[in-house]
Amino acid sequence: MLENNGLKLKKIKSTVLPVNITKSLKQEISERIKSDAYVVAYLDYAVLIGKFKNDEFQFYNNEQFQDRFAQRIRIFQNDRELHIWRCNDNNFKGRLRIDDETGEETVAVDAYQVMLGTNTERLGEYTKLIEERGAELILPLKNISVDDKKKRLFLKTRNYIGYNPIQQAGYVDCRFVEITDKA
Repeated sequence: MLENNGLKLKKIKSTVLPVNITKSLKQEISERIKSDAYVVAYLDYAVLIGKFKNDEFQFYNNEQFQDRFAQRIRIFQNDRELHIWRCNDNNFKGRLRIDDETGEETVAVDAYQVMLGTNTERLGEYTKLIEERGAELILPLKNISVDDKKKRLFLKTRNYIGYNPIQQAGYVDCRFVEITDKA
């Protein structure tokens, strides 16, 4: 399909399901994500990047959080993402998006967002990405190397296109797909 500015439109099949959050966040995630996945948790006081494995959050230094501090959580694999967000005090909503052959045909664009970090520090099973300006990210990846040239890490996103009532196209959803060193 059409390619412009390095972005390529592609036709895929995708299903979007609203998620009614009635249990703890960990229980809700366990019911919908059955195998290992990445997780990005935007909290009131930090952003944690880790994995969701064996029905547990796994972050650097075994850090955990209480549901009440979660603003937004994205749990993602190559074919799906569970996106949960806080609506007010302790109420959450969410959506599950699955890209597979059973979904509705749609058009999407994959994009690669450069992650901050031009140096690394190994932390066992994790790697700290360090940016000269002071930003740091700890990722659940090991043996990563980056530089300030072409060797970078990317967050691959999939951006879904929809149409309003007068047929103007725009992005209607975005999901995280993977953390990769290949753009």
